[in-house]
Amino acid sequence: MSRHVNQTDHSRFGTVQESADGYQLRFERCLAQPVEKVWAALTDPAQLAQWLAPGEIELTLGGRVALAFTDGDGVIDGQVTAIAPPRLLEFTWTDQDNDFGYVRWELAAEEGGTRLVLTHTVPESARGFGLPALAGWHTLLDQLAALLDGQPLPLSGEHWQEFHDHYARAGVMGARPGKEGDSSAYDAQDRDT
Repeated sequence: MSRHVNQTDHSRFGTVQESADGYQLRFERCLAQPVEKVWAALTDPAQLAQWLAPGEIELTLGGRVALAFTDGDGVIDGQVTAIAPPRLLEFTWTDQDNDFGYVRWELAAEEGGTRLVLTHTVPESARGFGLPALAGWHTLLDQLAALLDGQPLPLSGEHWQEFHDHYARAGVMGARPGKEGDSSAYDAQDRDT
Protein backbone atom coordinates (compact mmCIF):
# COMPACT_ATOMS: atom_id res chain seq x y z
CA MET A 1 0.00 0.00 0.00
CA SER A 2 1.31 3.44 -0.86
CA ARG A 3 0.20 6.59 0.89
CA HIS A 4 1.22 9.85 -0.75
CA VAL A 5 1.12 12.82 1.56
CA ASN A 6 0.07 16.16 0.05
CA GLN A 7 1.52 15.46 -3.36
CA THR A 8 0.62 18.90 -4.69
CA ASP A 9 4.34 19.55 -4.13
CA HIS A 10 5.95 16.13 -4.45
CA SER A 11 9.39 17.58 -3.89
CA ARG A 12 8.52 18.63 -0.35
CA PHE A 13 6.59 15.80 1.29
CA GLY A 14 7.64 12.18 1.63
CA THR A 15 5.84 9.01 0.69
CA VAL A 16 5.65 5.64 2.39
CA GLN A 17 5.51 2.40 0.42
CA GLU A 18 4.59 -0.65 2.49
CA SER A 19 6.03 -4.06 1.61
CA ALA A 20 5.84 -7.52 3.14
CA ASP A 21 8.96 -6.95 5.25
CA GLY A 22 8.86 -3.23 6.01
CA TYR A 23 8.49 0.25 4.60
CA GLN A 24 10.21 2.58 2.18
CA LEU A 25 10.23 6.22 3.20
CA ARG A 26 10.96 8.26 0.09
CA PHE A 27 11.65 11.92 -0.61
CA GLU A 28 12.46 13.71 -3.85
CA ARG A 29 13.97 17.16 -3.89
CA CYS A 30 14.88 19.35 -6.85
CA LEU A 31 17.96 21.35 -5.92
CA ALA A 32 19.44 24.27 -7.86
CA GLN A 33 23.05 23.11 -7.38
CA PRO A 34 25.05 20.72 -9.58
CA VAL A 35 25.40 17.06 -8.60
CA GLU A 36 29.00 17.54 -7.40
CA LYS A 37 27.99 20.24 -4.92
CA VAL A 38 25.10 18.14 -3.55
CA TRP A 39 27.40 15.10 -3.31
CA ALA A 40 29.87 17.16 -1.27
CA ALA A 41 27.07 18.17 1.14
CA LEU A 42 26.17 14.48 1.59
CA THR A 43 29.73 13.28 2.14
CA ASP A 44 32.01 16.05 3.44
CA PRO A 45 32.23 15.90 7.27
CA ALA A 46 32.25 19.71 7.64
CA GLN A 47 29.06 20.00 5.58
CA LEU A 48 27.36 16.96 7.16
CA ALA A 49 27.76 18.61 10.57
CA GLN A 50 25.84 21.64 9.32
CA TRP A 51 22.68 19.83 8.21
CA LEU A 52 22.66 16.20 9.38
CA ALA A 53 25.03 15.38 12.22
CA PRO A 54 28.70 15.59 13.08
CA GLY A 55 30.51 12.53 11.82
CA GLU A 56 32.12 10.85 8.88
CA ILE A 57 31.28 8.48 6.06
CA GLU A 58 34.14 6.40 4.65
CA LEU A 59 33.42 6.51 0.93
CA THR A 60 34.32 2.93 0.08
CA LEU A 61 32.21 -0.21 -0.12
CA GLY A 62 32.11 -1.54 3.45
CA GLY A 63 33.25 1.83 4.80
CA ARG A 64 32.18 2.96 8.26
CA VAL A 65 29.38 5.47 8.78
CA ALA A 66 29.60 7.30 12.11
CA LEU A 67 27.13 10.10 12.83
CA ALA A 68 26.49 11.55 16.31
CA PHE A 69 23.25 13.51 16.49
CA THR A 70 23.41 16.53 18.76
CA ASP A 71 19.70 16.63 19.67
CA GLY A 72 19.72 13.43 21.71
CA ASP A 73 21.72 10.28 22.22
CA GLY A 74 21.36 8.94 18.66
CA VAL A 75 24.61 7.60 17.24
CA ILE A 76 24.54 5.99 13.82
CA ASP A 77 27.20 3.34 13.37
CA GLY A 78 26.58 1.87 9.96
CA GLN A 79 28.36 0.54 6.92
CA VAL A 80 28.42 1.67 3.28
CA THR A 81 26.57 -0.96 1.20
CA ALA A 82 26.62 0.75 -2.22
CA ILE A 83 28.59 3.65 -3.66
CA ALA A 84 29.04 5.22 -7.10
CA PRO A 85 30.36 8.77 -6.66
CA PRO A 86 28.86 11.27 -7.25
CA ARG A 87 25.50 9.63 -7.96
CA LEU A 88 24.79 6.92 -5.36
CA LEU A 89 25.45 6.37 -1.67
CA GLU A 90 23.74 3.73 0.45
CA PHE A 91 24.49 2.71 4.03
CA THR A 92 22.98 0.83 6.95
CA TRP A 93 21.26 2.87 9.65
CA THR A 94 22.00 1.26 13.00
CA ASP A 95 21.94 2.83 16.45
CA GLN A 96 23.32 0.93 19.44
CA ASP A 97 22.89 -2.36 17.55
CA ASN A 98 19.26 -1.52 16.66
CA ASP A 99 18.60 -2.13 12.97
CA PHE A 100 16.69 0.79 11.48
CA GLY A 101 17.25 -0.35 7.90
CA TYR A 102 19.31 1.45 5.32
CA VAL A 103 19.43 4.86 3.69
CA ARG A 104 19.97 5.35 -0.05
CA TRP A 105 20.84 8.68 -1.69
CA GLU A 106 20.53 8.97 -5.48
CA LEU A 107 21.54 12.08 -7.40
CA ALA A 108 20.72 12.85 -11.03
CA ALA A 109 21.61 15.92 -13.04
CA GLU A 110 18.62 17.70 -14.48
CA GLU A 111 18.07 21.05 -16.11
CA GLY A 112 18.84 23.71 -13.55
CA GLY A 113 20.45 21.45 -10.96
CA THR A 114 20.05 18.07 -9.29
CA ARG A 115 17.22 15.69 -8.47
CA LEU A 116 17.90 14.11 -5.10
CA VAL A 117 16.04 10.95 -4.13
CA LEU A 118 16.32 9.74 -0.54
CA THR A 119 14.94 6.31 0.29
CA HIS A 120 15.07 5.00 3.85
CA THR A 121 14.06 1.34 3.96
CA VAL A 122 12.76 0.55 7.45
CA PRO A 123 12.29 -3.10 8.49
CA GLU A 124 8.95 -4.20 9.97
CA SER A 125 10.75 -4.78 13.28
CA ALA A 126 11.42 -1.01 13.45
CA ARG A 127 7.94 0.12 12.42
CA GLY A 128 7.65 2.49 15.41
CA PHE A 129 10.72 4.34 14.11
CA GLY A 130 9.13 5.08 10.71
CA LEU A 131 6.89 8.05 11.47
CA PRO A 132 9.51 9.91 13.56
CA ALA A 133 12.07 9.17 10.83
CA LEU A 134 9.76 10.55 8.14
CA ALA A 135 9.40 13.83 10.07
CA GLY A 136 13.13 13.83 10.79
CA TRP A 137 14.19 13.39 7.18
CA HIS A 138 11.75 16.10 6.12
CA THR A 139 13.35 18.51 8.59
CA LEU A 140 16.89 17.48 7.65
CA LEU A 141 16.26 17.83 3.91
CA ASP A 142 15.02 21.38 4.50
CA GLN A 143 18.28 22.04 6.36
CA LEU A 144 20.30 20.51 3.50
CA ALA A 145 18.53 22.74 0.95
CA ALA A 146 19.20 25.83 3.08
CA LEU A 147 22.89 24.93 3.37
CA LEU A 148 23.17 24.43 -0.38
CA ASP A 149 21.47 27.80 -0.92
CA GLY A 150 24.14 29.45 1.23
CA GLN A 151 21.79 30.09 4.15
CA PRO A 152 22.53 27.29 6.63
CA LEU A 153 20.04 26.79 9.43
CA PRO A 154 21.08 25.81 12.94
CA LEU A 155 20.61 22.11 13.67
CA SER A 156 17.38 21.91 15.63
CA GLY A 157 14.19 19.92 15.80
CA GLU A 158 12.12 23.10 15.62
CA HIS A 159 9.95 21.93 12.71
CA TRP A 160 10.05 18.22 13.50
CA GLN A 161 6.80 18.27 15.50
CA GLU A 162 4.99 20.20 12.76
CA PHE A 163 5.98 17.60 10.15
CA HIS A 164 5.29 14.71 12.54
CA ASP A 165 1.77 16.06 13.12
CA HIS A 166 1.24 16.51 9.36
CA TYR A 167 2.18 12.92 8.53
CA ALA A 168 0.24 11.56 11.50
CA ARG A 169 -2.92 13.43 10.49
CA ALA A 170 -2.55 11.81 7.07
CA GLY A 171 -2.52 8.38 8.73
CA VAL A 172 1.00 7.53 7.58
CA MET A 173 2.34 4.22 8.90
CA GLY A 174 -0.91 3.46 10.68
CA ALA A 175 -0.80 6.56 12.86
CA ARG A 176 -4.05 7.57 14.48
CA PRO A 177 -4.48 11.33 14.67
CA GLY A 178 -4.72 12.64 18.18
CA LYS A 179 -4.35 15.99 19.80
CA GLU A 180 -2.03 18.21 17.73
CA GLY A 181 1.43 18.46 19.25
CA ASP A 182 0.98 15.29 21.31
CA SER A 183 3.44 12.90 19.71
CA SER A 184 2.38 10.13 22.11
CA ALA A 185 -0.97 10.04 20.29
CA TYR A 186 0.89 8.78 17.22
CA ASP A 187 2.96 6.07 18.83
CA ALA A 188 2.99 3.28 16.26
CA GLN A 189 3.36 0.74 19.06
CA ASP A 190 -0.02 1.89 20.38
CA ARG A 191 -1.97 1.40 17.17
CA ASP A 192 -4.04 -1.52 16.00
CA THR A 193 -2.25 -3.83 13.61
